Amino acid sequence: MSKKDVACVGYPLCVSGSPRCVSGAFPSFAAVEVAVACSVSLPTVVRFVSVVNGFLVAVCADGFTRRCKFFSAELVESLEAFVESASVVVFKSFGDWSADVWFAEVEANVVNILDVSADVCVFDHTELPESEHDIFMAAIEYGLKRLRLNDDVGLDINFMPHYEQNDDGITMGWAKPIDQDAKDYLIMVSYNGNLRKAIDTLFHEMRHIAQWNAGIMDTFIKDKVGVVTKWKDKEYIRAITPYTTAPWEVDARKAAKIATDDFFNNLK
Repeated sequence: MSKKDVACVGYPLCVSGSPRCVSGAFPSFAAVEVAVACSVSLPTVVRFVSVVNGFLVAVCADGFTRRCKFFSAELVESLEAFVESASVVVFKSFGDWSADVWFAEVEANVVNILDVSADVCVFDHTELPESEHDIFMAAIEYGLKRLRLNDDVGLDINFMPHYEQNDDGITMGWAKPIDQDAKDYLIMVSYNGNLRKAIDTLFHEMRHIAQWNAGIMDTFIKDKVGVVTKWKDKEYIRAITPYTTAPWEVDARKAAKIATDDFFNNLK
């Protein structure tokens, strides 16, 4: 993955259960993109730190670059230490997002990190009852085995509390490749009380990882038409492809329903 900064590109979060911009909307990361707007980022690992044109630039494992206009030698030293230690960190912004003032402070090791396998980690921000937490972890194990993702992929799964109000149980989720050549991927599932819906979202996003990993789906940016998804050798322009009929989404919805029903039917 190149360490060169490129133009800012925004990626909306995706909402399960409604028409949405979904996982396949993310282009493959041939270069590092400037991060999308959000007040607190997901947990990540810092890969590279530099000072460029008066900005501190932190290239992160989630595929984003955080830039800070106001920084100190101590912050640079701290981030460089994170690079060496591979510690998990969370960047905080100054409120309304700006490419020039991304973070004010960094918190280290603020999440519960659960290793499912040597290459799969779960970052759990929730305070689930132990029984529900165990079910979610069992679902991850089940999904990895069902989709045969536990042998050759690196996968970070972020399980987040969902703070939006009046969403009628909607769960948010997305997935994206961090480095497709290295088979490194990221999943986010946001939970607001409906564990079955969260697990269905988990399986839906894991199916997208399997699509990328099998080489039947690829997403990229094409001149004049924008984001394009290639599915089984056919290209679809995302701006004019409805979510309900996009073949990779039809596939993910069907696979998630089958997996969710089977998982809960056999839950002990």
